[in-house]
Amino acid sequence: MSGFYATMIGAIIGLVGVFIGSRLSTLTAIEIINRQTFNNAASIFRAAFVNEIFRLQKNIKNGSRVPDEIITLDVLISHEKAKIIFEPFLTKNELLRFNIAWEKYKNSESIYDQDMTTKDGAINADPSKVYLDNINYLLEFGKPKFENKKWFLK
Repeated sequence: MSGFYATMIGAIIGLVGVFIGSRLSTLTAIEIINRQTFNNAASIFRAAFVNEIFRLQKNIKNGSRVPDEIITLDVLISHEKAKIIFEPFLTKNELLRFNIAWEKYKNSESIYDQDMTTKDGAINADPSKVYLDNINYLLEFGKPKFENKKWFLK
């Protein structure tokens, strides 16, 4: 009789181990898929800004203060499309902060118009830098996510 009980206990422990192992495998696979999907969407979002980043950097380097030829209505429309595609991949908290950053970027022109002149009439803000700073902040949300080595600490 004791051999039978030992076999049953061994079988139960084995089944519990298989169940736990399969759950961990499933959760790990889901995490990998979610991370890959986010990274794909994030790369598309980041790529939408590449041309304007280079043009704004060149504008800053050359001392030109007119980014209106770079950030056109068509550019804003293409960025808005990239934003729409990317938004579903953000958490609720990230989406809230992302939308605030988006409004700041979208309204960069009015921000630098307000900040451009001091009381004595001097210009104190580089419009290209204002746009570039706002774009770079937006792109922080699209940084690739990598494997979390401490998954067991969640």
